Amino acid sequence: MDSKLLEKTNDWTFVVASAKCDYHNQAFINQSLVIETRVREIGRTSVTLAHRIIDEGSESLIGKGEIILVNFNFSEQKSKRLEDQVVDTLQDYLDEFNSIEFSKHIDMRQSKR
Repeated sequence: MDSKLLEKTNDWTFVVASAKCDYHNQAFINQSLVIETRVREIGRTSVTLAHRIIDEGSESLIGKGEIILVNFNFSEQKSKRLEDQVVDTLQDYLDEFNSIEFSKHIDMRQSKR
């Protein structure tokens, strides 16, 4: 995902509504892992991201996860509609990832050591 989406962290209005991770293999403390992330679904007030955790060397699957982020108005303490600019940006990633096989595309690589 484009890091420019996260440049204005003071304006961050998303809260985690749900987070899930299913492990398929063990991960170890000194293991280099890669996190693959894609936009799975864009709702009226939320976005669902899908994640895969793989071993950097063997490319074996460690786990799969999903997170639902809700756009939130902290003053009113309720969800709010996603802005058109955010939807347009996320839509580019949704279209890209729906047109290719997720298992063969790495969107965001973050090594953990």
